[in-house]
Amino acid sequence: MGQKATFMCGREPNFELTAEEKDELSKLIWDDFLTMTRSAINSKSNLTCL
Repeated sequence: MGQKATFMCGREPNFELTAEEKDELSKLIWDDFLTMTRSAINSKSNLTCL
């Protein structure tokens, strides 16, 4: 997630993102990115509680 956030902020990530990832991220606004990130984190934390 950190590399994607770095890209969304207009900085060069430490690890190369694929062209597909960059294209997908370029279509998002920051608030949408944060919503998707929170959702992904919550989904993962819910799985570990089972």
